[in-house]
Amino acid sequence: MGLDDAIRCAKCGYDLTGMVGAGRCPECGNEYDLGYGRGVSSRLSRSVERGDFLMRRMVTIALLLLTLGIAAVSGLAAWGTGSYRPLLVGGLVAAVTGLGMLTSYLYERGDD
Repeated sequence: MGLDDAIRCAKCGYDLTGMVGAGRCPECGNEYDLGYGRGVSSRLSRSVERGDFLMRRMVTIALLLLTLGIAAVSGLAAWGTGSYRPLLVGGLVAAVTGLGMLTSYLYERGDD
């Protein structure tokens, strides 16, 4: 393993190679988790953190698009039928999906 491949504490740079999967840096006490790449600095950990961040962001964006799609379809259905029932049902479903999107966004922000 070369110097570039060493797993180091993100706070102080202490070499964590060979340490347990999760714990605290013996040098500065910074929490780390080698499985998720949190609290460490290496090329591998940065790619794991980026992938995890992008996955959470994709879920939030997908829920946003689903919410907007449901609202649009229910609006078109209400306009086409002249009844407000599709708009009410679609609005309710879009509201629930929107709450899921908000929860996903807040969960994503909580880890940053």
